[in-house]
Amino acid sequence: MLWAEWLSSEVLAAVPHHQWVFTVPKRLRLFFLYDRQLLGALSRCAWRTVRDLYRAGLRDRDAVPGMVVSIQTYGDLANWQPHLHALVSAGVFRGAGVFTPLPLPPAGVAEELFRRRVIRMLVRRGRLDEDAAAGLLAWRHSGFSVHHAIRVEPDDTAGVARLCRYLVHPPIALGRLTYDGDRAGYRGRRVHSVSGAESVTLDPLEMLARLCQHIPPPGFHLTRSYGAYANRTRGARARRGPGAAARPSAPDGEPDTPTPAQRERRREWAKLIARVFEVDPLRCRCGGFMRVVAFILDPAVIRKILQHRPRHEPRAHAPPAG
Repeated sequence: MLWAEWLSSEVLAAVPHHQWVFTVPKRLRLFFLYDRQLLGALSRCAWRTVRDLYRAGLRDRDAVPGMVVSIQTYGDLANWQPHLHALVSAGVFRGAGVFTPLPLPPAGVAEELFRRRVIRMLVRRGRLDEDAAAGLLAWRHSGFSVHHAIRVEPDDTAGVARLCRYLVHPPIALGRLTYDGDRAGYRGRRVHSVSGAESVTLDPLEMLARLCQHIPPPGFHLTRSYGAYANRTRGARARRGPGAAARPSAPDGEPDTPTPAQRERRREWAKLIARVFEVDPLRCRCGGFMRVVAFILDPAVIRKILQHRPRHEPRAHAPPAG
């Protein structure tokens, strides 16, 4: 939740975004189970697909979209199903961050380009030979899929936050997991159109093995940023920001003047508390919202307020008889 809040408030620009979902066919999924580094290569294939499609027809080869990718390895029944969810800006950023909106690339073209990139990557890494790659490219129904129909506008803060949280949602929901001592079951959100299965029931150790396969290797990043949202790009743009280099440092012993980004982050504390504890710290018991009316700086007045006790202190009462 905190990561999603940071993503929506600190990383994503105030521009429209699309959610992109990239999937691979069943025949290739085991490669990613036994070699997790291929998941990172799969993420780069998705990024290069989006980048090249948005750049097509542009003379500015430095223009790039912003993209945040979440590598997800689980299906609806906690089965092994590697796929990617991504938030992509609906256009490209040029120069010092100037945004240029562009039409959404066709999903069919994106799917074909993504398919060819993934198959070429697997051949290059020795997972497929040339004959197997040619056979996969000849499939009429490739099993690859690219979906990007969901769009959120910059003023739809609830929609942006919802998509950010969905990028990092956990592989299972405890409310759909059951255990009776002999068998463990997991219920999906819907009936699958292909298999017709709505739930799965396994031996407890088999269920544990199914869940443990989604634990990433140590140091492996499941979320990655590219283009205008890459850490290096955002850092360089922040350093080039107006007044970033010219702002003088504060004298010793004096607090530095906060930047607009720092002031914005300080305003987020109440929102974070409300999200985590589901209690708005700025809402009064009367139902209204608290606001700052004055700052008290006199030490004597502050001490008097802190030491003040009400005249009629509540007294302890004996419990009711009977």
